[in-house]
Amino acid sequence: MKKTLTLILVALLVASCAFAATSTKFTKYANIFKSHEYTLKGTSYALSSSGTKTGAGAPLVVAEHAGSYYMEASSEGESYRIIVEEGKMHMISDAEKLIMTMTYEEGDDDIMTFPEKFEVYTSGNGTLDGKSYYYETMKEADGTVSTYWYNGNNLYAIKNADSIVYITSVEQKVDASLFQLPADYEVMDLTDLMSLFGDWSDTDDYSNWYSDSSSSWDNWDSYTGDGWTYDSSDYNWWDDDTDYSPNYLALGQYFGLTEAQAEEFSEAMYAIQYLDWGTLNEYVSNGKFDFQGRKLEDVGYLASYEITAIKKLVQGFKK
Repeated sequence: MKKTLTLILVALLVASCAFAATSTKFTKYANIFKSHEYTLKGTSYALSSSGTKTGAGAPLVVAEHAGSYYMEASSEGESYRIIVEEGKMHMISDAEKLIMTMTYEEGDDDIMTFPEKFEVYTSGNGTLDGKSYYYETMKEADGTVSTYWYNGNNLYAIKNADSIVYITSVEQKVDASLFQLPADYEVMDLTDLMSLFGDWSDTDDYSNWYSDSSSSWDNWDSYTGDGWTYDSSDYNWWDDDTDYSPNYLALGQYFGLTEAQAEEFSEAMYAIQYLDWGTLNEYVSNGKFDFQGRKLEDVGYLASYEITAIKKLVQGFKK
């Protein structure tokens, strides 16, 4: 259940990181989020691989109050609420009148948070839903880009590769009743169940679990009932620290480029990798791009040096 919720919400997760210029438009919102006493309301949509909205919009409410966190959202027509307080996360299903409780550690991906500082990666005017709005992008530590759209000075929408949230309101006030757990709901405490398995990314946690004779893989048949046994000695997935990030600089040098040429090649490849294809594909007509008099750098949120690097890369294919 927790893993499923993580997959649902990871598309909405927003985090901050340091880049060139601080956004002035976002300042008033940053101050509100810094207070940790706020309520944000909006509507979220999932995006297809082409960047278009799919399905009906789902209402979204996020709030913080007195050190506690609240989120109200829905997925596939099922509504749910989350309350995080005192190291516990309560997942509430009003339809089933059920509260599932588990341990919460700061940084878990199950909740949506907002940056308290916004460093602008690129900015300009762009088209969203057929209308022109001012945008600012924020590049996150993992290289993904989130786009913040403004209607005048008001935050209008937050978009990334997988989802878009249209902002209805952001206020520095909270309804304290949101943080009250229903008294008449059944409570399912999953804390002990989750601690049984521990954090599988931590070898020590796994080793402790495995060494427990009552729950080792040798006794897996007590759980499955089919007598199946498993030798874990051949598998060490949790120890995999392989770096899967692209190394275009080394690749360019491998194919005979000088270090300077390889650096230009790397810039071009990263620029292509971070293009907002959801936005670009809105301008496709008869299989070709028609930017309606605008430039690729404006539509694709690219700096001039990135455009130059891409052009040099493309020129190499001309004969």
